[in-house]
Amino acid sequence: MYVSSCSLASSGIQKISSCAFLRAPSGLAKDSSWRPGNHRAPTSQPSTSAVGVGRFAVQLVARAGAHVIASVGSVARGQGLADAGADEVLIGLEGLDQPVDVVIDSVGGSQLVAVWNLLAPGGSVQSVGWTSGEPAVFPPYATVGPAKSLTSFVIEGHAGADLATLAELAAEEALTVDIGWQGSWERFVEAAEALHGRRVSGKAVLEVSGRHTPGLPPQN
Repeated sequence: MYVSSCSLASSGIQKISSCAFLRAPSGLAKDSSWRPGNHRAPTSQPSTSAVGVGRFAVQLVARAGAHVIASVGSVARGQGLADAGADEVLIGLEGLDQPVDVVIDSVGGSQLVAVWNLLAPGGSVQSVGWTSGEPAVFPPYATVGPAKSLTSFVIEGHAGADLATLAELAAEEALTVDIGWQGSWERFVEAAEALHGRRVSGKAVLEVSGRHTPGLPPQN
């Protein structure tokens, strides 16, 4: 395990909450390229669909002034999203029949194809993950028509400044941090499996102590 980016925690936020930002979509904090206002859209209020990307993304996009449509895999996964800022909470894409301006997608596969077809002219799909593990097969001529874009995403370089922004928002109570799993860093495999299995509602936090466990690398 290693740390690629870090930031000082704000004095107004608990340390355990600041740790949860390590799984936050930190690029959303300051990067303006994804924001609805930066894409031409025919609607009076830009509409953003957040597909399987979590509560931080919903809160940040709502804070930017978009009409937020959150897509989840089950009713249980959608609990609390309305309070987080989602104007609509859907199971999958059922009931979504109007064009949207921006989609933040972490599912991939057939759902990526479906949201591409829902994009309004000038819209953008931000692909931030591929949890479905399925290929995305676009039908012939799916990419022929009014201009719209599919953009890849990866966190590169240092994200300390973005983490600091998230911490500041949480300290101001403008961002809610939900902890769904907490335990020793020695249980990181268990945490990863729970996250991958979508059994955690919120963030997973690994606690790092100062003691050394035989068989594991020393903690510095």
